[in-house]
Amino acid sequence: MPFSNNQIQQIWKKGIIIPGYNPNKYRRDSAGEWMERSEYDNKNSEFGWKIIRVVPKSEGGTDELSNLEPMSRESIAAKAYGLVACGAV
Repeated sequence: MPFSNNQIQQIWKKGIIIPGYNPNKYRRDSAGEWMERSEYDNKNSEFGWKIIRVVPKSEGGTDELSNLEPMSRESIAAKAYGLVACGAV
């Protein structure tokens, strides 16, 4: 499901604020990896990020805000190999 700009912003705000950095530009995901707001859905960016489901649809998860969180591309790759667990922030 494509997300609206409003939904993307709400989910971005679930990222962890980094002291000393503009929270409208940089945040960390639940695994501690950096994300840049303008790099949403950019696979080629060091700070790229996507929206993931804490509970996957295959396990009954939904697209409700409470089940969505921002995650960096590095964390998504690590999660695929079972190295990172996600959880709502």
